[in-house]
Amino acid sequence: MMRTTVIKTLRIARTAALLFPVCVGLHSFAQSRIVRAQVHSAGLEHNLFGDSSDQTVGIYLPAAYAAEPQRRFAVIYFLHGYNDTRAMKVAEIVQQMMDKQIAAHTVEPMIIVAPNGLNKLLGSFYTNSPATGDWEDYVVRDLVAYIDSHYRTLASPDSRGIGGHSMGGYGSLMLAFKHPDVFGYVYAMSPCCTILAGDLALGSKVWEQAQKVKSVSELPGLIEHGELLSAAMLAAEAAFTPDPHKPFPFVDSPVRMEGNHWVPDPEVFPEFQSHIVVNALPGLLPKIYKLKGIYIDYGAQDEYTHIPLGAQALSAELSIAGIPHVLDVYEGSHSSRVHSQFETKLLLWFSTHLKQ
Repeated sequence: MMRTTVIKTLRIARTAALLFPVCVGLHSFAQSRIVRAQVHSAGLEHNLFGDSSDQTVGIYLPAAYAAEPQRRFAVIYFLHGYNDTRAMKVAEIVQQMMDKQIAAHTVEPMIIVAPNGLNKLLGSFYTNSPATGDWEDYVVRDLVAYIDSHYRTLASPDSRGIGGHSMGGYGSLMLAFKHPDVFGYVYAMSPCCTILAGDLALGSKVWEQAQKVKSVSELPGLIEHGELLSAAMLAAEAAFTPDPHKPFPFVDSPVRMEGNHWVPDPEVFPEFQSHIVVNALPGLLPKIYKLKGIYIDYGAQDEYTHIPLGAQALSAELSIAGIPHVLDVYEGSHSSRVHSQFETKLLLWFSTHLKQ
């Protein structure tokens, strides 16, 4: 598909020339900073895993935020992946990249919000669930409202984007597709769970292994033995097909044993399948048409084989529906180029497209 390059003249940040007082008689150059916040969500209060309803959020404020006190800023929300870096560390990494790019005048100063998406199962999938809690509502309703009420944001979908990697890529797509009135733009990095194919196809060992987990204490060992996808499958089941009336892990399993094979449960599997992006897309098309920009990337050598397959299938479905988007394929594995893609692609794309 044709890609249109939009060139926009960046406002040159005045932060290097503006001084602000830090104490009586002393001045210093404005600097970017990271704020640690706790954001409450009523929807997380009654989750069955005992996760806190007060979640940590890392917030990056560019130097211009202090230097230009009348200015309002576009906001990027970035969702991390399964068993991934915690919110404050994400924000610290973001700070290094943003400061560098702003200093080079390649991106506009923007606020970047890094919420936590980890729970006892090591991943919420940013989905509402009576078992794990209402993580979708937490991000879309509680977090956005908190940021807009506490910081000088441009509180419009034209100036608000969402992105994420892996599980966060999944979450960013689903939240943007469902809430174009909140997020106008979405950038999904190597999004997982867009299709049930490859290593997520029925018959894959991840389905069987996920059903064998009996406690959260087993998850680190499973991951250490290279079975991260199996652990993530359990978290996905708790998010997509929960049953709060069953014992741990409070899941209505989408598959069942029949003879020597795991087969779809005819009552539960369709519900699980409805949360997979390609399957959810047809019902969400009226909302997706309202989005102003969609960007999907993945590494050609991604070791999680459903991710390239899913990105290609999602791109094909969007094309059939006539929805403009970018599909960016690069040489790399699932995690080998996350930082470089974030710094040189995601930040530039949002800076170019978000209304500043």
